[in-house]
Amino acid sequence: LPISASYNFTETDFKPYVRVGIFPAVLLSAKAEAARSNLIDGIIYPQQEVANVDVYSGRRAFNMWAFAGGGFNYKLGPGNFFLDLRYHMNLLNQMKPNSDPFQFGELTWEIFYVNDKFLLNNVTATLGYMFPLYRPKKKDQ
Repeated sequence: LPISASYNFTETDFKPYVRVGIFPAVLLSAKAEAARSNLIDGIIYPQQEVANVDVYSGRRAFNMWAFAGGGFNYKLGPGNFFLDLRYHMNLLNQMKPNSDPFQFGELTWEIFYVNDKFLLNNVTATLGYMFPLYRPKKKDQ
């Protein structure tokens, strides 16, 4: 459930806006698939693979992002054409606090993966057309 504040620059058919806010998220599952190849003296040795390792126990179940962005709405026919661009910045480390970075032995010793501290930031773009599913009627006077 995001919480945001928006500011519209105009009240015409073309309405540019800016928006900032935060949103929480809950991690439902986390699985890893990994592979590595060795290149030694120009020779590629067989690939090591690990599939479907459950890494949920090493990840933070509750997370929080801040976002900032902008876009516009344009009145077109019965609805609105819109474009929304946002940057989401992760506020909490994805790794569970005080967890062992070597806790996933299969990934550590076969693929040389270490469960390290990391953030997930992203950019989103939404383009669309929205229209009402109802037909408003004027109230009789």
